[in-house]
Amino acid sequence: LRNLLSDPGFPRRDNVVAFLAHSDIGEATGDLLDFLTAPPSDVTQPEEDRALLLAPQALGRIAARGDQGALTALLEITGGRSDGGVLASAAAHGPDPEALRADLFEMAFRGLAFSRSPRARERLQEIAAGWVRLPGGGRDLSRAARDSVKLFDEQTGRAGGASGLSRGAGSGKKTDAALGGSSVIAGTNALSLAAASSRWWPTLNQRSTTAR
Repeated sequence: LRNLLSDPGFPRRDNVVAFLAHSDIGEATGDLLDFLTAPPSDVTQPEEDRALLLAPQALGRIAARGDQGALTALLEITGGRSDGGVLASAAAHGPDPEALRADLFEMAFRGLAFSRSPRARERLQEIAAGWVRLPGGGRDLSRAARDSVKLFDEQTGRAGGASGLSRGAGSGKKTDAALGGSSVIAGTNALSLAAASSRWWPTLNQRSTTAR
């Protein structure tokens, strides 16, 4: 199954990423990072676009099952001196690399929230407070980080939200249908999950022409 991440002829890579997100325990971490580094197909295709956006969230789900490699990758991607690492590599394949990289950063924030790691929450708070600044192409990524702190707290039952940080608009609403809330996760197979997400995710070309 992991080989399909690098197969240029496979038509529904988004389904593969979704399946791995909800089943893998660490074997696919390197494959997901390789996929982000060098997407095998045209990322302007909706299915490929969704696969890219799901991949950082999948890393978070895998980290929550105990894979330290997935958590380390997310922390490195969102580090203070980071240009996005594999996210920047993935975004370079799109027609608007800065916009796509910012979208992928927001998905990495959600991946950190899904990991349920205290280290991940600390990183989200650092970004939300502006202590860590990431290249957003003009977008205020701190808002998405604040939403992801809230997502982390909702999942772990932790009270207090972003520890006094105000909640921003972010991108939580559109991402709930992709790899988000428990209502999607429970009893949902990967095929229906990715199909449902197609109703929510705009294509890359639509995002690049829509004012934020």
